[in-house]
Amino acid sequence: MRGRAHDSVGRTPRMRLIPATLRSRVSLTLVVVVLALFAAVFTVTWLVMSYHIASLARAQALRDLDSVRYDVVLQTRELDGYVLNNTEWNEFYERTLSPDDAFTAEGIDPWLIERSGATVAVWTDASGTVIWEHGNPDDVAALLTLADARPETLGASPLPSGPAVVVARAIVGDPATTPAGTLALARAIPRERTSALPEQAGSVRTIVDPAGSLPPGLDELDAPPEGYLQAGSTTRDESMETYALLAGADGAPAAIVRIVDTGTWTRASGGLAVYALPLGLGGLTMLVAFALGTVLSNLVRKPIEQSMAYLHEQGLRAVDGLPFDERLELDPRLPDDFMELGRVVEDLMNRLQFRQEQLAEATRQARDAEAALRRIVDESPEAKLLVVDGRVEIANPAAGTCLLQPPDELISCPVNSVVESMSIAAESGEPLEFDDLVHRAARDPMPVRCRMADGSERWMLVSVSPIDLDRRTFVLSARNISEERRLEALRAEIISLVSHDLRSPLTVVRGYLDILERHPTDAERAASAIERAREAIGRMEVLLDDLLSATRAERILAPRIMRPLDAMHLATSVAESLRVGATQTIEVRAAETTHVLGDRLRLEQALTNLVANAIKYAPEGSVIDVVVERAGERVLFAVEDHGPGVPEESRERVFERFTRLDERGRTTPGVGLGLYIVRVIVEAHGGGAYVEDSPRGGARFVISLPIAEGS
Repeated sequence: MRGRAHDSVGRTPRMRLIPATLRSRVSLTLVVVVLALFAAVFTVTWLVMSYHIASLARAQALRDLDSVRYDVVLQTRELDGYVLNNTEWNEFYERTLSPDDAFTAEGIDPWLIERSGATVAVWTDASGTVIWEHGNPDDVAALLTLADARPETLGASPLPSGPAVVVARAIVGDPATTPAGTLALARAIPRERTSALPEQAGSVRTIVDPAGSLPPGLDELDAPPEGYLQAGSTTRDESMETYALLAGADGAPAAIVRIVDTGTWTRASGGLAVYALPLGLGGLTMLVAFALGTVLSNLVRKPIEQSMAYLHEQGLRAVDGLPFDERLELDPRLPDDFMELGRVVEDLMNRLQFRQEQLAEATRQARDAEAALRRIVDESPEAKLLVVDGRVEIANPAAGTCLLQPPDELISCPVNSVVESMSIAAESGEPLEFDDLVHRAARDPMPVRCRMADGSERWMLVSVSPIDLDRRTFVLSARNISEERRLEALRAEIISLVSHDLRSPLTVVRGYLDILERHPTDAERAASAIERAREAIGRMEVLLDDLLSATRAERILAPRIMRPLDAMHLATSVAESLRVGATQTIEVRAAETTHVLGDRLRLEQALTNLVANAIKYAPEGSVIDVVVERAGERVLFAVEDHGPGVPEESRERVFERFTRLDERGRTTPGVGLGLYIVRVIVEAHGGGAYVEDSPRGGARFVISLPIAEGS
C-alpha cells in the first residue's frame, strides 16, 4: 500500500483480461438463477412423489378396511351357525317353552360360550323374560334391547364395552313354528391388531374404537368402501392414518375403524432414484456457480478490502488529529470505477484531517459543557424536563421515576403523550389540562394531585420556567410533596384524636369542681371529688405523653400493660365518673363476676366514649344501662339508651373517622371520632365493636372482648 499515490492511481493499464466495469464482474445473478431452477425442479419432483406415495397409502388403507369388513362378515357367519344350531333345535325349542336348569347348565352354559367364543349371550322366552344370560350386565342389557327391537339381527353393533359382532334369531325349532323366544350372541371385535409389512420395516395397525364422529380435518373419500358410512385420511409425520365409520346391522355407525400405516412411506423409498437426476444436476450447477463466483468475488473483494483498510487506519489517525503515514496504492489493472474511487478517497482524507482538528477542539468544549449540565440536571432531586417545540429534549432520572418510564424513552416524545397516562387535578379537585397547568405554573409554583397509570397517587409542586410558551418551549420542574402532605394530614389527625380524648377527663374534672363549689362543707364528698379529678388529670397526662411519642392513631390507642381486670369494677368506675353532670340515670348491671385481659386506661377510655355518646343522644331523665355479661369465651360490655337509635344502613359507618349522623334532627358537639377511638382500642385488644337495636328502644352499643384465662 505504500508508494506515491498519484503515480499509482493515474497509471493506465496496457491490457485487460477481464471486463473493465464492476457490474460485469458480479456473478450473483447466475447463482440465483441456478438456485431458483434447482428449487423448481426439486419441488415439482417432490410434489409428484408425494402424490404418488399418498395414493399408495390410500389404496393400502382401502384394502385394510375391506379386510376388517370381511373379518366382521366371517365372524358374523360363524356366530350365526351356532345360533341356528340352537334356534332350529326342537329340544332347545321345548326347553324355551319349559325352562330346565339342568339343561341350561349342561347343554348351554358353558358349552355354547366355549364353542362360539361369545362374550355376551341372552336367551329369552316369547314374553321377553330372560331364561339365561352371560357376560357384562351392561352389555347383556344392550343386547337384550337390540334383540327385542330386531329379533333377526346379523352384523356389527355397538355395545357398552365396545364394538361387537351380534347375531340374534327367533327360536322356531325344526320345522319352523311360532317363535318361542329369542337367542342372541355377541362376540367382541378385537380392538387392535398389527401386521408386519413383508418388504421393509414398518407395520399396519388396525384399531377398532367405539362409534362416534370422525376427527376434524380429514381428507374425506368421495366414495366410502362397501360396508362403511364415511371414510377419510390424514398424514402425521411418517405415517398415514385412515378413519372409517363401520356400518352396523341396523345401518347406524357400529364402530370407528382406524388404520395406522407406518410402512407405506418407507415402501416408497425406492422412488429416491427419481430425485437423483435433479439433485445431481443441481449440485453440479451449484459447484460450477460457486467456483465462478469465488473467482469473481476475489477479484472484486481485494481492492474493496484494500480501500476499506486504508480508510479505517488513516481515518482513525485523522480523528485523533495525526498526519497520514502512508498513501493509497491500487493495482493499475483495476476497473476505472476503483481508480476514480481511490482519487476521491485520498482527497476526502486530506480534507478530513484539517476539519478534524477543528472539530476535535469544538467537541472537547461541547463535552465539557454537556457533562457539567448533565451532572447538575441528573443529580437534582426534582423532576426536570426540557421541552422544545412540544417535544422532550432532556429528562433527568428523577423525571423518569416520576413518569414511570426510563428517561431515554422520554427523549423526542411529544410532552402531551408523555403525561397522557396520568390525570392531573388542582388542590381544589378541579381537573387540569397539561397546557393549562404549564401556563398557571409559569406564574407561580402550583401544587397538583397526579394519579399515575399504575393507580398510585402523589402530590407534586410544579413550576415552569418559560422560554417561549407560544412555541411550547420551557423547562418544567416538579417536586414530590406527597410525604409532606401525608405528614401534615397525619399531624392534623393526631391532634383531632387527642383533643377529642382530652375532653372526657376535662369534663370529669369540671363536674367534680362543680360538686366542690356546691357542697364546700361535705368533706367526704370533697375528698371523693378531688380523687376523681386527680384520676382524670392523670389520664389526660398519659394521653399527652402518647401524643409526644406516637405518630399514628393506632399506636396512640394501643394497649401498653395487659393484665386481668374485673369487668364489673371497670364498668362501675366509668359510670361513677360520668354520673356527675349527666341529666340521665346511669345504672350498671352484671350477671356474674368476669375478668378481661387488657389495659385499664384504654378500656376505660373506650367505655367512657360509649357512655358519653349515650349521654349526648339519650333524652333527659332517661336511664342509661351499662350491662356486663358473658357470652362463651367473650365478655360483652353493652351500653343501652333510649335515644333515636342508629339506622341499620349506618351501623358499620358510625365506627369510621369523622362520621356523624346529623339526620337525628339536632346538632351535637363533636367531630365524629369517639366511636372510631372505641373501635381502634377494642380491636387492639383482640375484640370487636358493633351497634344494634336496644330491647327498650334506642341504640345498644356492644364491646366484645376475650375473657381472661382462668376467669
